[in-house]
Amino acid sequence: MSGEVSIEKFMHHLKANNLVIAPRDLVESRQNELKVEKLRKEVLQKKAMSMKEISDAQLWGNITVNAVKNYAKIHAKENELFPVPSGKKMKYKLVRAAVVRIAKQRGQWLED
Repeated sequence: MSGEVSIEKFMHHLKANNLVIAPRDLVESRQNELKVEKLRKEVLQKKAMSMKEISDAQLWGNITVNAVKNYAKIHAKENELFPVPSGKKMKYKLVRAAVVRIAKQRGQWLED
């Protein structure tokens, strides 16, 4: 088999298989967006979410776990933020309705 391919055959192959040539960073960026989108859908199915889940799914934008925790403590209403024992530390979870409400306050519109 020869190592040479004509441009016409190559272009025909791309068109026939619905392929395009794109920069790597564009493709990787899109793959990351799809991962976050999938994670977001999974997390939004839960009744309550941890601060890490909110941060990882970027429900309030691309912010850290500590930023999520601080924002939740300030903006959550009574009984929306509750402690959950996790080993030696006490972690917090926030009910879905509060997550969606706070996301809207931050300009992030979530699909239920």
